[in-house]
Amino acid sequence: MAVSIDSYHYFGVEEDYLTKHLAPLVKPGGEIAVAVPGLKREFTAGVPPELKPYWFDNMGFHSCEWWNDLWKRSPLVMVKECCEMKCHQNAWSDWLTCDNDYARGDIRMMEAEAGNYFNMVAIRAMRL
Repeated sequence: MAVSIDSYHYFGVEEDYLTKHLAPLVKPGGEIAVAVPGLKREFTAGVPPELKPYWFDNMGFHSCEWWNDLWKRSPLVMVKECCEMKCHQNAWSDWLTCDNDYARGDIRMMEAEAGNYFNMVAIRAMRL
């Protein structure tokens, strides 16, 4: 099994990352599980104005649909589940209250977001 929590969105957005780097680490029949911050829906009209001060290129936040489409392209896995996690509010609350400079910096972003755009995405796949 391979598990990634709150990091895969930094490097796993590359088209072939799953196939070339992660899936080969797992034996056939094994599980791959990823949990990342994401979007309720892709920003098709660009980043919303209220998030522009906090957004940076290659942030890696994407919707469940986006992740599902990316992972389905890999010949080495079968996606078993890709969904929005119910723990979104708790996960962000934990992060924003920890003693970390990045977390303190995210407080204003989450206030600007106001529950309109972000979620937590869970992806679970079986290695073929």
